[in-house]
Amino acid sequence: MDILQKIILEKEKEIMAKSVEHAYIFDEQGNIFSRKVGISEQISFTTSELNSFKDKIFIHNHTEDATSLSDKDIILSIIYQFKEIRAVGKVKDKMVRYSATPKMNKIKLNDALKGAFYNVRKLLNKYIIDADNKIYHAFNNDLKKNKINKEWAEFNHLHYINKRLNQTLKTIGIELNYKREII
Repeated sequence: MDILQKIILEKEKEIMAKSVEHAYIFDEQGNIFSRKVGISEQISFTTSELNSFKDKIFIHNHTEDATSLSDKDIILSIIYQFKEIRAVGKVKDKMVRYSATPKMNKIKLNDALKGAFYNVRKLLNKYIIDADNKIYHAFNNDLKKNKINKEWAEFNHLHYINKRLNQTLKTIGIELNYKREII
């Protein structure tokens, strides 16, 4: 593990079980570029702050059941071109990390779209809804057949959506490089 990863892991461990969301933004040398504390389930940033996070590593905690990256997390990381986005949380005695390193291969967001979070969210929303519907129905069928339990379904729902989204976005030139690690 290199020095940058050690520095980030230290902060992830520090914030993973906090009751309100905390965010740290790192540069490539491991320096804290910015940090912010939010409320129980969100942190707000200005457009100016988000624009300054280009090519930075954005880490934050999720306070509820270590859920996966949200659609908002993913879309912000694409629009504002984060080098990486990570969300950490605690499940039982383990830290769970979700991360994405988005890269746009075929498309380029123009300035008007880049600044309009809700326009891009609308554009990508059809992919997110499609993934959600397919996962929801598969999980629901498996729950009815007792192949999975409710706790497992809740823990994995967003994770499976993001795995499917990872594949779907490649078709429009966006590599999400999404993953989950249990540490």
